[in-house]
Amino acid sequence: MDSPLSQVPYFLEAMRNWAHDAGFTPHILIDSFSEGVVLPDEILAKGDRLILLNIHCRAIQDFHINNEWAVFSARFGSKYHQVDLPLESIISIIVPESSDKVVFRTISVNSPENDSPDQEPQLKEQSGKRVGSKRSAAKTKSQSHLTLVK
Repeated sequence: MDSPLSQVPYFLEAMRNWAHDAGFTPHILIDSFSEGVVLPDEILAKGDRLILLNIHCRAIQDFHINNEWAVFSARFGSKYHQVDLPLESIISIIVPESSDKVVFRTISVNSPENDSPDQEPQLKEQSGKRVGSKRSAAKTKSQSHLTLVK
């Protein structure tokens, strides 16, 4: 028996289209540690597990999604780079201006080997901004460099 058809690409495309029509900026939260993720080396070199990507049509080109992958070219700095995301790497789509989001899965930020659909990500809120600092050796596992997007 074939595996069931994933709902993720349909929800992702619907939320992205709605956000564009409403004049909002859709973002996806991804798990960069997922197998198969292709991002620019300078982004991956930071070592951040959770990465928030702007997927508005002004920020990306050639967006294609199917039952296994979301692929597009995204602007990082002033240059476009290829981005390949297995659907399993996409945690949620977020529309910050309206506080709307669809969560596809959750992960345990502090222990990647214990990922579970029943656990909420442990994120730190800091005045509505995403904190993207590099990990430091002094930082303990219980501290997070991430911000909860509402």
